[in-house]
Amino acid sequence: MEYLALNNGVRMPLVGFGTWTLRGSEGETCVQNPSCKAVLCTVTDDMARSRIRILASEIIEKQKTIDEEDILVVAGRGVRNEKDVEMCRRLAEALGGQLAFTRRSFTLKW
Repeated sequence: MEYLALNNGVRMPLVGFGTWTLRGSEGETCVQNPSCKAVLCTVTDDMARSRIRILASEIIEKQKTIDEEDILVVAGRGVRNEKDVEMCRRLAEALGGQLAFTRRSFTLKW
């Protein structure tokens, strides 16, 4: 496996999807000073092997996407708590539509 070495010393694998955390001003510094070099490093297959175990799986029924739906009830900034979300969910059900969320309300994980 190949790695990319950032100028702060962090090594990122060059395979699949991943998430890296930059704390403080590290991200801003890397963007403002893009002078880091890509360094290729060897990684064994064992190091690259996923340690994720699938405990269960099931086939779920396909639902309409929001661009296919005729009726959407959208929870946005006015939704302040789980009770408000439940009210929106009941309204969507009563109208035969789907409940959707704006990015802000979605990040609150109601």
